[in-house]
Amino acid sequence: MKFIKYAYSYWDVKKIEDGLVFAEKEIGETKKTKRTIKVNVPLSENEVFEVDFMHELDWNETSLLDNTSRGGWLNPEGKFFGCSYHQHEQQAKYVHRKKDGRPLELEGWCRIRYVDEQPQEPKVHFDFETGKFPTQKQLSFLKSKRYDTADLLHKIRANRCEESQTELGASPQA
Repeated sequence: MKFIKYAYSYWDVKKIEDGLVFAEKEIGETKKTKRTIKVNVPLSENEVFEVDFMHELDWNETSLLDNTSRGGWLNPEGKFFGCSYHQHEQQAKYVHRKKDGRPLELEGWCRIRYVDEQPQEPKVHFDFETGKFPTQKQLSFLKSKRYDTADLLHKIRANRCEESQTELGASPQA
């Protein structure tokens, strides 16, 4: 497979002809937002990378691994992997070598994403259905970077309370 690194991302090379690289990439995470965009760029200004698998590419300084972004993934050890808007699934696949973001959530990673209603500040999402809770290192990172964690902390308290009631044999209150 051949790729070029252009405009902060890797593009799948379709053909090289007359000094031009014809390339494309898929963007968006859902069926509703997915689409293919195409570019024609001068070969002289772009290096072509040939790899067997996309995870072999260096994702540093691309939209999939952008630590200047406030959105991204936060692992249980408190290490942040920033990515651009709607790039979480691609980052999970190409950077972390997972099928999608679900295995990361099952391992206790926090998804920090922008929501359309409030695009200026990302929301912290943690999947409590996994039976896990955010680690102290994750909470410390979020606090140090001034993320809004009020909703997350409320959910932690609610889930721990429900867990305690279940252990005592009482049914959780709705």
